[in-house]
Amino acid sequence: MVVLYNLCMDQRKYLVFNPAVQKFVESYSYCFNVKITFFSLDLEELLVALHSASDDYCSLIQTNLQIRYRCLQQDRMICQQCKEQGQQLVYTCHGGLTEAVIPIELSGSLVCYALIGQFRTSASIPQSIAQPWLEHGFEFSVLEDAFLKRPLYDTTMLERMFDLFRVSLSLLIETNSLKLRQPDLIEKILMYIDDNIDKAIAIADVAKAVNRSPSSITHSLQAQIGLSFQKLLITKRLSNFERVILQDPTLQIQEAVRASGYEDPLYFSRLYKKYRGQSPRDFLSHAQVTNQDTQKRYLSQPLH
Repeated sequence: MVVLYNLCMDQRKYLVFNPAVQKFVESYSYCFNVKITFFSLDLEELLVALHSASDDYCSLIQTNLQIRYRCLQQDRMICQQCKEQGQQLVYTCHGGLTEAVIPIELSGSLVCYALIGQFRTSASIPQSIAQPWLEHGFEFSVLEDAFLKRPLYDTTMLERMFDLFRVSLSLLIETNSLKLRQPDLIEKILMYIDDNIDKAIAIADVAKAVNRSPSSITHSLQAQIGLSFQKLLITKRLSNFERVILQDPTLQIQEAVRASGYEDPLYFSRLYKKYRGQSPRDFLSHAQVTNQDTQKRYLSQPLH
């Protein structure tokens, strides 16, 4: 959900999707066989329809080729470009799939981005993906089958599909199916963590900030999002490390680690590898090597 960070905690508002929006997004996703993701202005996932399966093309290349960092870089750069131009952008990702980012406004202000993606406009996998896949010794037919499972759309179909999405979303906005409201308890907890991500955070600190008991926070987190406080904190810190690196790949690991609330880089490295399957240095190295080329490729590439 979207936080308006220029306000103090008690004044901030969140973007609310009522059940009508959820139903529309899930139905649209199902009918067109596309993935829809609503991102906050800070690129947090707010709403996702058609979660990737374990044999999905994107999941395969992200996991087997360890290129999740490319997807994060791409999302960040395209959303930034979308914000600057104030219009929908359609592009082809590094994996060879086509996606579109649509800016969503309420009362004349940008509040989030809607990404529609993971469909094909070509019949072949890019060589930049196929070659390393084969070099790693993976079976090409597995990759090809997953790629061909993604729907293939021509230009006319794309235009109609995007038009339908925009018109439907506009009607939902007019009926207040998307609106801003005061944050609930879970949102206040997330807000406090985000605000203090570079500091030591204890559950007692959060409890005091939101005027609840530690046990109440523990129960609410487990009941509503299925995470303990410590697991939530770790998840938020790892994501923050990745955002910091992608924003500035010239940073030293120690700086990004400290910005994410850890003083011991070795401990963070073990934690990151446990949850992400690679070391923080691997993530940083990939980001540094590809950042300049990726920017040139995506920002200069013709838009549909």
